[in-house]
Amino acid sequence: MKNFSGQPFLKVVLFITMSFIFLACQPEEEDFISLSIKQGAVFYVAQSQSIDISSSSNIDSIVLSLDGGQEWSVEIIEGQGAVNIAPAQLGDGLILQVQGFNKEMAMVISNEYIVHVVQEPGVDVASPLPGQEVTSGEEFLLAGSFEIGVAAVEVLFNGELVALMSEAQFSFPFAVSQRGGKAEFKFLFKDIQGRVVKTVVRVVEVTIDADDISEYFPLEAPISSELGSEKSLWSTYYYLHQAIAIEGGIPMRDMNNNRIGPELASKDWCYSAMEGSVHVTKLDGTTETYNYAGTTSSYNINCSAFFSHRLGRTKFRKANGTFGDGVRSYKLIPFRTIAVDPNHIAYGTVIYIPAARGNEVQLPDGTTAYHDGYFFAGDTGGAIKTNHIDTFIGVAKRNPFSWIKSSSSGSFEAYIVTNPVVIDYLTDMH
Repeated sequence: MKNFSGQPFLKVVLFITMSFIFLACQPEEEDFISLSIKQGAVFYVAQSQSIDISSSSNIDSIVLSLDGGQEWSVEIIEGQGAVNIAPAQLGDGLILQVQGFNKEMAMVISNEYIVHVVQEPGVDVASPLPGQEVTSGEEFLLAGSFEIGVAAVEVLFNGELVALMSEAQFSFPFAVSQRGGKAEFKFLFKDIQGRVVKTVVRVVEVTIDADDISEYFPLEAPISSELGSEKSLWSTYYYLHQAIAIEGGIPMRDMNNNRIGPELASKDWCYSAMEGSVHVTKLDGTTETYNYAGTTSSYNINCSAFFSHRLGRTKFRKANGTFGDGVRSYKLIPFRTIAVDPNHIAYGTVIYIPAARGNEVQLPDGTTAYHDGYFFAGDTGGAIKTNHIDTFIGVAKRNPFSWIKSSSSGSFEAYIVTNPVVIDYLTDMH
């Protein structure tokens, strides 16, 4: 092969040639213009309305024209722009033409949107009012009115259609089934063609009737001043395993390898090690709760038939709490205690999970109650890292919380609670 090291001119020519070949092989960016409106958008006559614009990088300006009359020019910077338009004419099926130009002012793309310009209708939503409190399970009226230009109103509750009314003065009895927290009503006022010409949103606070508030979950929903930083969390759940002692089973041992309690079947022993606590009915009929104490080098049992984790060196101790113990001598409380990574959420922190408020749970005594949304960081675990928490559900047979997805993709919002009364209440409980 010929050496070009002594021929710089040929090297430059070769470099330029290869650069042209590389650029020629690159796919060209497809020209586009995208507006923050949809086909059939509704505008109000003589009222300024904002439109966001995005485009391909070679477009430097855009001109919008409405039915060949009014025009608006927009400068595009790094593919982004915005414009306020105030249509001066009423009309159905008007053409909003959108033309994109490059630096040389050559038109490179043109789009058309069919839009409708109407007179803004007079509408009123008398009930519910913004922030109104409505009691779960009790009927109240969805009420309001509309004027000429509106043929009907659809009402959506948390995204689901609950009412369709065509009377200019409308009212409709409705009972919220949600148990606590915020809820959204959306009123869609439509014209005779079925187009939405006005939208009114009402966010309400759903309260729980005093008869539905158990002593177990007595706390009221927080106000914004009682909440600190917001956190995005995801959760698994754990429970108190229940076992019946047997003769000739696997003994429970302490950190000194001494027997401390009853003997269990292999499955019960392994599940107790996995969950970190167990409530045992002993041979004499009495019960005792035992807690994870740590691991030692001495081997008790092979749990590979039940779990992939190495649990056979687990050691136990008698628990102080009825349902087991967490960190720092905190007791585990069903539906209250969460296990956390202390580097992400400090032990002793109270958090509020809006999605938990109003959730129906069955308490250990068999009664039904509705959660108030507050939890206490009183435990930890080897697999609990950063924004992963583990929620203790006591002796429940199933997970009652739909927001617990046991997957990092199932995240939810939570807030650090700053109200000292609530913090003291949860701390004393634990």
